Amino acid sequence: MGPFNGKVCLWISLVISSYLTTASTNPGSVSHRESYVTAEIPGSLHVTRETTNGTAKDIGNLGHEKIMSTGRRRSKRGWMWNQFFVVEEYTGKEPLHVGKLHSDVDPGDGSVRYVLEGEGAGSLFTVDENTGDVHATRRLDRETQASYSLHAAALDRATGRALEPSSAFIIRVQDVNDNAPQFASTSISASVPEQSPIGTPVLRVTALDADDPTYGKSARVVYSLLDGQPYFTIDHHTGELRTALLTLDREVKAQHKVVVRAKDMEGLMGGLTGTMTVSVTLTDVNDNTPAFPKESFTFSVSELTPVGTEIGRVHALDADVGENADVSYTLVKSDAPGYFGITTEITSQDGLITLLQPLDFEHKTRYRLLLHATNPRPDLRFYSPHWNGGTGSSVFPEQRKEFQAPGGLKADTAEVTILVNDENEPPVFSAPMYQFTVVENSSTDTIIGNVVAQDPDTQARSVRFHIDRNTDPERYFAVDPVSGVVTAAYPLDRETQAWHNISLVATEEGLQEIQTTVPVFMHVLDVNDNPPILTTTTELTVCEGMPAGQVIQTISAMDVDELSEGQRFQFSLLKDNPNFTLVNSGDNHASLRVRAGGLRQWQRAADGLGSQVLLPVTVSDGGVPPLSSTSTLTIQICLCAEAGRPSCHPEARRPSLGGAQTQAVAAGLACLLILLVLAVLWAALGRRRKAAPAAGGCPPGDVRETVVSYDDEGGGEEDTRAFDLAALQCPEAAQAERPTAVEFQARSTNTRPEEPGAFLSAMLSAADADISAPPFDSLCAYAYEGAGSLADSLSSLSCSEDEGDQRYDCLADWGPRFQHLANLYGHTMSDGP
Repeated sequence: MGPFNGKVCLWISLVISSYLTTASTNPGSVSHRESYVTAEIPGSLHVTRETTNGTAKDIGNLGHEKIMSTGRRRSKRGWMWNQFFVVEEYTGKEPLHVGKLHSDVDPGDGSVRYVLEGEGAGSLFTVDENTGDVHATRRLDRETQASYSLHAAALDRATGRALEPSSAFIIRVQDVNDNAPQFASTSISASVPEQSPIGTPVLRVTALDADDPTYGKSARVVYSLLDGQPYFTIDHHTGELRTALLTLDREVKAQHKVVVRAKDMEGLMGGLTGTMTVSVTLTDVNDNTPAFPKESFTFSVSELTPVGTEIGRVHALDADVGENADVSYTLVKSDAPGYFGITTEITSQDGLITLLQPLDFEHKTRYRLLLHATNPRPDLRFYSPHWNGGTGSSVFPEQRKEFQAPGGLKADTAEVTILVNDENEPPVFSAPMYQFTVVENSSTDTIIGNVVAQDPDTQARSVRFHIDRNTDPERYFAVDPVSGVVTAAYPLDRETQAWHNISLVATEEGLQEIQTTVPVFMHVLDVNDNPPILTTTTELTVCEGMPAGQVIQTISAMDVDELSEGQRFQFSLLKDNPNFTLVNSGDNHASLRVRAGGLRQWQRAADGLGSQVLLPVTVSDGGVPPLSSTSTLTIQICLCAEAGRPSCHPEARRPSLGGAQTQAVAAGLACLLILLVLAVLWAALGRRRKAAPAAGGCPPGDVRETVVSYDDEGGGEEDTRAFDLAALQCPEAAQAERPTAVEFQARSTNTRPEEPGAFLSAMLSAADADISAPPFDSLCAYAYEGAGSLADSLSSLSCSEDEGDQRYDCLADWGPRFQHLANLYGHTMSDGP
């Protein structure tokens, strides 16, 4: 036994390297080789097994001798593994035999019991505890779990003691082609531009096979097309879908259905397949040009159509979509250039034909246009510059074929005919506007100008003229209705209004609704009819003793008339003055200067005017005829204070109070007057207060409260008649003649004091019968004391035990309302001591 003599071991064979399957040379036979290793603590031994058509044969020396790592030889132990792989998806009725456990210490008499532990032990895998045979109890799936790790042990059946240490081993599930390739989705969408070159990639698809890619060809997938030829091809190995034709045209077929098949076993017979549907959409490119639906269009238009009006619309169809379908229209030829234009409406892509110049049926009745429709952004791959726009002839469908460009692009043209309809046109003036001149102050019926208008229709009518009075409300002008001669109805004044803008209306005779208006501008020419006037102040103050030649004032003038070129104002003194002289400056101004010798006091006295000098100044305009005006300058000559400022000296003028003294005196007088008025008012107010008790009013210290309610809207602070304010101040004086509620109570003989209802009814009747009551709602307050109250009387009239302390003699002075109380209490005062 060598160095292992007397040692008991459990040998387990484990597959760790490879499993090779090859096709036999004999038809219908398959062989494979298993490479496995025997494991024990001191070393290992590699063994190869070949299986052909289910018959296993070991290659190598497994049972006779074993090569140790030390190079020594020993005899083989008596153990054996029958299986190392388990084929998945086993469908047999009996449990599948996996392998066999065997120990050298097993004498074969049943004293050794084999035990299996690990993944699936006892449920998926079982072991015969006597023989050590391992079986799979149900079908295995490699895609669910490819291997199982287990532990085997040999135990003494009697004692349960382990005869040798447990050994770990792996059971691998052998793959079979039981899974078809699967795509991530059964359908997918893709897009590719139309007219793409052959081989343009569309997308790449991938199918996954759950089988073992390292064993056989079960997971080797190839791709093919079941539907989609001849438009597309697919790479068999990568799954990339590509275009196969150059003529993929979206306008012919926008979508293609492509079915891709994935097959394992490298596409061999018996392989499993999976499919996917690819919806390929061809995106648009600008490979089509607009095309008119017909070769000619005809429109009718009135000759009275205003400029800028839309005449008609044309529309060219483009098979492309989006911005590739945009159309640009061009007017390439016309028999009347400048009369019509065409633009593109962005929203509808219509060509709008508009009128650029007025039409005249009598001049031209028909127009012909040639239109061109193209793409504004052509794709140069499909663009052809050749088109028939320069031929000038009509374009017909058969001719369009001659201009077909590569890729289907063609430039399309269409002929447009515009017919002008005759209308009853209004009169036409000889000019779009008129401008006349008239001299101001011209006499009535002066001819200003003449307007001319004619009826442009073939059957011309007579034209009549009139002025739109909304433009000439003052009726300054008149027009002859037949000849169109414009005259002045009143003399015109240029200085009032230099320009007159009126409107003349021309109508056909008998058809007032057909009319034309023309503006007429009247320029009123100036004549010299206004004299110039001075614009300088006429009151001056100068200092006495000014030197000779001193400029006192620069004098200017203005003239509302127009000054002709070179016209100047001439200034002069109406009479010669010894103190002042006037010098013309030549620019419509003059300087007032001191004469030689200067200003002296004796010179002022010699004028006989005291301190003032009146200087008449004449200004002439020099026009035709010349006009002039005279203005008087008032010059005050005064002594000069410091700094050369004029200040009238007391010697030069009559003595008088200064302005400040006058104001002070006036202020003092005003204050005295105010104080006097206040004293008078204060005395009058005091006298009135003293006289108030003697006149029957309330005595001093007698305080009463009177509540008067008015349900009336007053007239403001200035309304003194709405109600009598005296009632709020002294009710006795204001209502001396009104009967009181007490009197009415005394007259009521059926009312007892202990009946409050009767008392109130009596008071209400008294108030209603009171003719002196105000004519509006008022509040009357009455004091009523009932009988039999435990609180006794609350009246203030009996608050004093000594009636002698009360004075009732004033009740007689309070008026009729208190007469009853005066009768009740007044005699007490007279009977007293």
